[in-house]
Amino acid sequence: MRHVFISFLGSSKYKECIYARGDFQAEPMRFIQEATLDYLQSIGVNLNIAYILLTDKARDNNWVDGGQLDEDNRPLPGLQTCLKRKNLPYTIETIDKLPDGNDESEIMEIFTRTFEVIQPEDRLYIDITHGFRYLPMLMLVLGNYAKFLKKVTINGITYGNWEARDQSVTPNVAQIIDLLSLSQLQDWTSAAASYLHGGNATQITELTKDHYHPILRETKGANQDAQKLKTLAKALSVASKDINTCRGLKIFDGANFVALQNAITEIESSIIPPLNPIIQKIQEQFALFSTKGNARNGIAAAQWCFKNGLYQQTITILQETIVSFFCLKYGLDIKIEEQRKLVNNAFSVWTKSKKDDSKSFPLTCKSEYKQVL
Repeated sequence: MRHVFISFLGSSKYKECIYARGDFQAEPMRFIQEATLDYLQSIGVNLNIAYILLTDKARDNNWVDGGQLDEDNRPLPGLQTCLKRKNLPYTIETIDKLPDGNDESEIMEIFTRTFEVIQPEDRLYIDITHGFRYLPMLMLVLGNYAKFLKKVTINGITYGNWEARDQSVTPNVAQIIDLLSLSQLQDWTSAAASYLHGGNATQITELTKDHYHPILRETKGANQDAQKLKTLAKALSVASKDINTCRGLKIFDGANFVALQNAITEIESSIIPPLNPIIQKIQEQFALFSTKGNARNGIAAAQWCFKNGLYQQTITILQETIVSFFCLKYGLDIKIEEQRKLVNNAFSVWTKSKKDDSKSFPLTCKSEYKQVL
Protein backbone atom coordinates (compact mmCIF):
# COMPACT_ATOMS: atom_id res chain seq x y z
CA MET A 1 0.00 0.00 0.00
CA ARG A 2 1.57 3.24 -1.19
CA HIS A 3 0.89 6.87 -0.27
CA VAL A 4 0.97 8.68 -3.61
CA PHE A 5 0.95 12.38 -4.51
CA ILE A 6 -0.28 13.40 -7.99
CA SER A 7 -0.20 16.92 -9.43
CA PHE A 8 -0.33 18.68 -12.78
CA LEU A 9 2.30 21.34 -13.37
CA GLY A 10 1.10 24.27 -15.44
CA SER A 11 3.01 26.46 -17.88
CA SER A 12 2.21 29.93 -16.49
CA LYS A 13 4.67 32.12 -14.62
CA TYR A 14 3.84 31.65 -10.93
CA LYS A 15 4.56 34.32 -8.37
CA GLU A 16 5.96 33.72 -4.93
CA CYS A 17 3.57 33.58 -1.99
CA ILE A 18 3.07 31.88 1.35
CA TYR A 19 0.74 28.91 1.17
CA ALA A 20 -1.04 28.10 4.43
CA ARG A 21 -3.57 25.73 5.93
CA GLY A 22 -4.62 25.88 9.59
CA ASP A 23 -1.49 26.18 11.71
CA PHE A 24 0.75 25.33 8.77
CA GLN A 25 2.58 28.02 6.81
CA ALA A 26 5.06 27.22 4.07
CA GLU A 27 8.10 29.31 3.32
CA PRO A 28 7.60 31.83 0.49
CA MET A 29 7.70 29.83 -2.76
CA ARG A 30 6.39 29.81 -6.32
CA PHE A 31 5.11 26.28 -6.67
CA ILE A 32 2.02 24.91 -4.93
CA GLN A 33 3.39 21.38 -5.33
CA GLU A 34 6.36 22.23 -3.12
CA ALA A 35 4.12 23.83 -0.50
CA THR A 36 1.60 20.95 -0.53
CA LEU A 37 4.32 18.36 -0.06
CA ASP A 38 5.58 20.36 2.94
CA TYR A 39 2.04 20.48 4.31
CA LEU A 40 1.51 16.72 3.94
CA GLN A 41 4.78 16.08 5.73
CA SER A 42 3.71 18.44 8.54
CA ILE A 43 0.55 16.40 9.21
CA GLY A 44 2.43 13.10 9.28
CA VAL A 45 1.78 11.75 5.78
CA ASN A 46 4.69 9.51 4.73
CA LEU A 47 4.60 9.53 0.96
CA ASN A 48 6.17 6.77 -1.11
CA ILE A 49 6.15 8.59 -4.43
CA ALA A 50 5.09 11.86 -6.04
CA TYR A 51 4.03 12.04 -9.69
CA ILE A 52 4.28 15.38 -11.52
CA LEU A 53 2.30 15.45 -14.77
CA LEU A 54 3.88 17.51 -17.56
CA THR A 55 3.07 18.76 -21.01
CA ASP A 56 6.07 19.79 -23.08
CA LYS A 57 5.32 23.45 -22.40
CA ALA A 58 5.02 22.87 -18.64
CA ARG A 59 8.36 21.05 -18.63
CA ASP A 60 10.11 23.85 -20.55
CA ASN A 61 8.52 26.68 -18.57
CA ASN A 62 8.38 25.41 -15.01
CA TRP A 63 10.01 22.00 -14.51
CA VAL A 64 13.55 22.76 -15.68
CA ASP A 65 15.61 25.79 -14.65
CA GLY A 66 15.48 28.97 -16.66
CA GLY A 67 12.05 28.54 -18.14
CA GLN A 68 10.98 31.73 -16.35
CA LEU A 69 12.92 34.90 -15.53
CA ASP A 70 12.71 37.13 -12.48
CA GLU A 71 12.28 40.91 -12.57
CA ASP A 72 15.98 41.33 -13.25
CA ASN A 73 15.86 38.84 -16.14
CA ARG A 74 17.71 36.19 -14.18
CA PRO A 75 16.70 32.55 -14.69
CA LEU A 76 14.45 31.10 -11.99
CA PRO A 77 14.85 27.56 -10.69
CA GLY A 78 12.28 25.07 -11.91
CA LEU A 79 10.20 22.80 -9.72
CA GLN A 80 12.63 19.93 -10.31
CA THR A 81 15.45 21.87 -8.65
CA CYS A 82 13.20 23.15 -5.83
CA LEU A 83 12.21 19.58 -4.93
CA LYS A 84 15.76 18.25 -5.17
CA ARG A 85 16.92 20.85 -2.65
CA LYS A 86 14.54 19.39 -0.08
CA ASN A 87 16.16 15.94 -0.11
CA LEU A 88 12.75 14.35 0.12
CA PRO A 89 12.70 10.75 1.44
CA TYR A 90 10.61 9.47 -1.47
CA THR A 91 10.78 9.26 -5.24
CA ILE A 92 9.75 12.09 -7.56
CA GLU A 93 8.69 10.90 -11.01
CA THR A 94 7.30 12.75 -14.00
CA ILE A 95 4.69 11.67 -16.50
CA ASP A 96 6.07 13.42 -19.56
CA LYS A 97 4.86 14.57 -22.95
CA LEU A 98 1.21 14.68 -22.02
CA PRO A 99 -1.02 16.28 -24.67
CA ASP A 100 -2.75 19.57 -24.01
CA GLY A 101 -6.18 17.96 -24.06
CA ASN A 102 -7.50 19.81 -27.09
CA ASP A 103 -9.98 17.07 -27.96
CA GLU A 104 -11.57 13.94 -26.51
CA SER A 105 -8.77 11.60 -27.60
CA GLU A 106 -6.10 13.75 -25.94
CA ILE A 107 -8.14 13.98 -22.72
CA MET A 108 -8.52 10.19 -22.76
CA GLU A 109 -4.75 9.80 -23.19
CA ILE A 110 -4.14 11.94 -20.09
CA PHE A 111 -6.71 9.87 -18.20
CA THR A 112 -5.20 6.55 -19.31
CA ARG A 113 -1.57 7.43 -18.67
CA THR A 114 -2.36 8.78 -15.21
CA PHE A 115 -4.48 5.73 -14.35
CA GLU A 116 -1.66 3.41 -15.41
CA VAL A 117 0.73 4.67 -12.70
CA ILE A 118 -1.81 4.06 -9.93
CA GLN A 119 -1.41 0.72 -8.19
CA PRO A 120 -4.08 -1.32 -6.35
CA GLU A 121 -4.92 -0.01 -2.87
CA ASP A 122 -2.89 3.20 -3.25
CA ARG A 123 -3.70 6.08 -0.93
CA LEU A 124 -3.93 9.15 -3.17
CA TYR A 125 -3.23 12.82 -2.41
CA ILE A 126 -4.21 14.85 -5.45
CA ASP A 127 -3.37 18.50 -6.14
CA ILE A 128 -5.63 20.14 -8.75
CA THR A 129 -4.33 23.72 -8.59
CA HIS A 130 -2.66 24.01 -12.01
CA GLY A 131 -3.44 22.95 -15.54
CA PHE A 132 -6.37 23.36 -17.89
CA ARG A 133 -9.85 23.99 -16.54
CA TYR A 134 -11.13 20.49 -17.31
CA LEU A 135 -8.36 18.80 -15.29
CA PRO A 136 -10.00 19.07 -11.83
CA MET A 137 -13.08 17.28 -13.21
CA LEU A 138 -10.83 14.74 -14.91
CA MET A 139 -9.03 13.98 -11.65
CA LEU A 140 -12.30 13.59 -9.74
CA VAL A 141 -13.56 11.11 -12.32
CA LEU A 142 -10.20 9.34 -12.39
CA GLY A 143 -10.19 9.02 -8.61
CA ASN A 144 -13.69 7.56 -8.57
CA TYR A 145 -12.79 5.17 -11.41
CA ALA A 146 -9.69 3.98 -9.53
CA LYS A 147 -11.71 3.43 -6.36
CA PHE A 148 -13.76 0.76 -8.09
CA LEU A 149 -11.14 -0.88 -10.31
CA LYS A 150 -8.05 -0.62 -8.10
CA LYS A 151 -9.64 -0.18 -4.67
CA VAL A 152 -7.68 3.01 -3.99
CA THR A 153 -8.55 5.51 -1.29
CA ILE A 154 -8.62 9.27 -1.91
CA ASN A 155 -7.05 10.81 1.19
CA GLY A 156 -6.80 14.38 -0.03
CA ILE A 157 -7.72 16.71 -2.90
CA THR A 158 -5.99 20.06 -2.45
CA TYR A 159 -6.18 23.40 -4.24
CA GLY A 160 -3.93 26.42 -3.74
CA ASN A 161 -6.39 29.29 -3.71
CA TRP A 162 -4.12 31.96 -5.23
CA GLU A 163 -7.03 34.02 -6.53
CA ALA A 164 -8.38 34.61 -3.01
CA ARG A 165 -4.97 35.28 -1.42
CA ASP A 166 -4.47 37.91 1.28
CA GLN A 167 -2.82 40.77 -0.58
CA SER A 168 -2.58 43.02 2.49
CA VAL A 169 0.69 41.32 3.43
CA THR A 170 3.92 40.75 1.52
CA PRO A 171 4.48 38.05 0.45
CA ASN A 172 0.80 37.36 -0.11
CA VAL A 173 -0.79 34.48 1.82
CA ALA A 174 -2.90 31.93 -0.07
CA GLN A 175 -4.85 29.13 1.56
CA ILE A 176 -4.53 25.47 0.68
CA ILE A 177 -8.10 24.20 0.45
CA ASP A 178 -8.96 20.52 0.88
CA LEU A 179 -11.68 19.50 -1.57
CA LEU A 180 -11.87 15.91 -0.37
CA SER A 181 -15.58 16.41 0.35
CA LEU A 182 -16.22 16.42 -3.42
CA SER A 183 -14.85 12.90 -3.69
CA GLN A 184 -16.84 11.88 -0.62
CA LEU A 185 -20.02 13.24 -2.23
CA GLN A 186 -19.32 10.98 -5.19
CA ASP A 187 -19.05 8.06 -2.76
CA TRP A 188 -22.40 8.94 -1.20
CA THR A 189 -23.99 9.31 -4.64
CA SER A 190 -22.78 5.84 -5.59
CA ALA A 191 -23.88 4.39 -2.25
CA ALA A 192 -27.34 5.93 -2.54
CA ALA A 193 -27.77 4.59 -6.08
CA SER A 194 -26.59 1.13 -5.00
CA TYR A 195 -29.15 1.03 -2.19
CA LEU A 196 -32.13 2.80 -3.75
CA HIS A 197 -31.88 0.96 -7.09
CA GLY A 198 -30.49 -2.38 -6.01
CA GLY A 199 -31.22 -2.76 -2.31
CA ASN A 200 -27.54 -3.10 -1.39
CA ALA A 201 -26.78 -1.23 1.84
CA THR A 202 -23.11 -2.25 2.05
CA GLN A 203 -21.67 1.02 0.75
CA ILE A 204 -23.92 3.13 2.96
CA THR A 205 -23.01 1.23 6.11
CA GLU A 206 -19.28 1.31 5.27
CA LEU A 207 -19.28 5.05 4.57
CA THR A 208 -21.26 5.69 7.75
CA LYS A 209 -18.78 3.60 9.73
CA ASP A 210 -15.87 5.57 8.28
CA HIS A 211 -17.50 8.71 9.67
CA TYR A 212 -18.63 7.67 13.13
CA HIS A 213 -15.75 5.34 14.02
CA PRO A 214 -13.09 8.09 14.41
CA ILE A 215 -15.52 10.21 16.45
CA LEU A 216 -16.28 7.36 18.84
CA ARG A 217 -12.59 6.53 19.13
CA GLU A 218 -11.72 10.14 19.94
CA THR A 219 -14.56 10.58 22.44
CA LYS A 220 -14.23 7.04 23.85
CA GLY A 221 -17.81 6.30 22.85
CA ALA A 222 -19.32 9.38 24.51
CA ASN A 223 -20.62 11.15 21.40
CA GLN A 224 -24.33 10.38 21.28
CA ASP A 225 -24.84 11.47 17.66
CA ALA A 226 -22.14 9.06 16.55
CA GLN A 227 -23.65 6.28 18.70
CA LYS A 228 -27.06 6.81 17.09
CA LEU A 229 -25.43 6.70 13.69
CA LYS A 230 -23.69 3.45 14.58
CA THR A 231 -27.01 1.94 15.73
CA LEU A 232 -28.69 3.02 12.50
CA ALA A 233 -25.92 1.59 10.32
CA LYS A 234 -26.06 -1.75 12.12
CA ALA A 235 -29.86 -1.93 11.97
CA LEU A 236 -29.91 -1.09 8.26
CA SER A 237 -27.25 -3.70 7.52
CA VAL A 238 -29.12 -6.44 9.42
CA ALA A 239 -32.56 -5.59 7.96
CA SER A 240 -31.21 -5.41 4.41
CA LYS A 241 -29.36 -8.72 4.76
CA ASP A 242 -32.53 -10.36 6.08
CA ILE A 243 -34.23 -9.47 2.81
CA ASN A 244 -31.33 -9.96 0.40
CA THR A 245 -30.50 -13.41 1.77
CA CYS A 246 -34.17 -14.44 2.14
CA ARG A 247 -34.16 -15.07 5.88
CA GLY A 248 -37.83 -15.98 5.88
CA LEU A 249 -38.34 -16.42 9.63
CA LYS A 250 -36.48 -13.18 10.41
CA ILE A 251 -38.59 -11.32 7.87
CA PHE A 252 -41.83 -12.81 9.19
CA ASP A 253 -40.84 -12.00 12.78
CA GLY A 254 -40.08 -8.36 11.95
CA ALA A 255 -37.92 -7.64 15.02
CA ASN A 256 -35.05 -6.30 12.90
CA PHE A 257 -37.41 -3.98 11.03
CA VAL A 258 -38.62 -2.64 14.37
CA ALA A 259 -35.00 -1.99 15.36
CA LEU A 260 -34.41 -0.10 12.11
CA GLN A 261 -37.54 2.01 12.50
CA ASN A 262 -36.57 2.85 16.08
CA ALA A 263 -33.03 3.81 14.98
CA ILE A 264 -34.42 6.12 12.30
CA THR A 265 -36.78 7.73 14.83
CA GLU A 266 -33.84 8.44 17.15
CA ILE A 267 -32.00 10.41 14.47
CA GLU A 268 -33.64 13.73 13.74
CA SER A 269 -30.76 14.93 11.58
CA SER A 270 -27.58 13.01 10.83
CA ILE A 271 -24.13 14.47 11.43
CA ILE A 272 -23.45 13.44 7.82
CA PRO A 273 -25.47 15.85 5.62
CA PRO A 274 -25.46 13.62 2.48
CA LEU A 275 -26.99 10.81 4.55
CA ASN A 276 -30.12 12.75 5.57
CA PRO A 277 -32.04 12.38 2.26
CA ILE A 278 -31.08 8.69 2.16
CA ILE A 279 -32.46 8.16 5.69
CA GLN A 280 -35.74 9.67 4.55
CA LYS A 281 -35.88 7.25 1.61
CA ILE A 282 -35.07 4.31 3.89
CA GLN A 283 -37.88 5.35 6.21
CA GLU A 284 -40.32 5.47 3.30
CA GLN A 285 -39.22 2.06 2.01
CA PHE A 286 -39.60 0.32 5.36
CA ALA A 287 -42.86 2.04 6.34
CA LEU A 288 -44.87 -0.94 5.03
CA PHE A 289 -43.27 -3.41 7.40
CA SER A 290 -45.27 -4.38 10.44
CA THR A 291 -43.85 -4.06 13.95
CA LYS A 292 -45.66 -7.30 14.79
CA GLY A 293 -44.61 -10.55 13.20
CA ASN A 294 -47.01 -11.56 10.44
CA ALA A 295 -47.28 -12.31 6.73
CA ARG A 296 -47.46 -8.60 5.94
CA ASN A 297 -43.70 -8.37 6.40
CA GLY A 298 -43.13 -11.11 3.85
CA ILE A 299 -45.34 -9.38 1.30
CA ALA A 300 -43.60 -6.05 1.97
CA ALA A 301 -40.18 -7.71 1.62
CA ALA A 302 -41.21 -9.34 -1.66
CA GLN A 303 -42.42 -5.98 -2.98
CA TRP A 304 -39.14 -4.38 -1.89
CA CYS A 305 -37.14 -7.06 -3.75
CA PHE A 306 -39.28 -6.77 -6.86
CA LYS A 307 -38.84 -3.00 -7.03
CA ASN A 308 -35.07 -3.46 -6.69
CA GLY A 309 -34.88 -6.07 -9.44
CA LEU A 310 -34.21 -8.96 -7.03
CA TYR A 311 -36.62 -11.35 -8.71
CA GLN A 312 -35.26 -14.64 -7.36
CA GLN A 313 -35.44 -13.25 -3.83
CA THR A 314 -39.01 -12.09 -4.55
CA ILE A 315 -40.12 -15.63 -5.42
CA THR A 316 -38.26 -17.24 -2.52
CA ILE A 317 -39.64 -14.81 0.07
CA LEU A 318 -43.20 -15.22 -1.23
CA GLN A 319 -42.87 -19.00 -0.99
CA GLU A 320 -41.52 -18.82 2.55
CA THR A 321 -44.20 -16.33 3.58
CA ILE A 322 -47.05 -18.47 2.25
CA VAL A 323 -45.73 -21.53 4.09
CA SER A 324 -45.40 -19.55 7.33
CA PHE A 325 -48.90 -18.14 6.91
CA PHE A 326 -50.53 -21.57 6.57
CA CYS A 327 -48.42 -23.00 9.37
CA LEU A 328 -49.82 -20.41 11.75
CA LYS A 329 -53.33 -20.75 10.33
CA TYR A 330 -53.44 -24.48 11.12
CA GLY A 331 -51.55 -24.39 14.40
CA LEU A 332 -48.19 -25.62 13.13
CA ASP A 333 -44.84 -24.31 14.37
CA ILE A 334 -43.17 -22.21 11.65
CA LYS A 335 -39.73 -22.91 13.17
CA ILE A 336 -39.97 -26.71 12.87
CA GLU A 337 -38.79 -27.86 9.46
CA GLU A 338 -40.87 -31.05 9.39
CA GLN A 339 -44.07 -29.10 9.95
CA ARG A 340 -43.15 -26.59 7.23
CA LYS A 341 -42.61 -29.55 4.89
CA LEU A 342 -46.19 -30.65 5.55
CA VAL A 343 -47.46 -27.41 4.08
CA ASN A 344 -45.08 -27.57 1.12
CA ASN A 345 -46.12 -31.16 0.39
CA ALA A 346 -49.78 -30.20 0.65
CA PHE A 347 -49.29 -27.61 -2.09
CA SER A 348 -47.47 -30.20 -4.18
CA VAL A 349 -50.39 -32.63 -3.84
CA TRP A 350 -52.93 -29.96 -4.74
CA THR A 351 -50.94 -28.86 -7.78
CA LYS A 352 -50.62 -32.42 -9.06
CA SER A 353 -54.32 -33.12 -8.56
CA LYS A 354 -55.28 -30.01 -10.51
CA LYS A 355 -52.92 -31.01 -13.32
CA ASP A 356 -53.88 -34.63 -14.04
CA ASP A 357 -56.85 -35.28 -11.72
CA SER A 358 -54.98 -38.34 -10.46
CA LYS A 359 -55.73 -39.80 -7.03
CA SER A 360 -52.79 -42.16 -6.98
CA PHE A 361 -50.73 -40.06 -4.61
CA PRO A 362 -48.21 -41.67 -2.26
CA LEU A 363 -49.72 -42.59 1.07
CA THR A 364 -47.37 -40.25 2.94
CA CYS A 365 -48.48 -37.30 0.83
CA LYS A 366 -52.17 -38.17 1.41
CA SER A 367 -51.57 -38.35 5.14
CA GLU A 368 -49.64 -35.05 5.26
CA TYR A 369 -52.24 -33.40 3.06
CA LYS A 370 -55.03 -34.39 5.42
CA GLN A 371 -53.06 -33.19 8.47
CA VAL A 372 -52.67 -29.73 7.00
CA LEU A 373 -56.13 -29.32 5.48
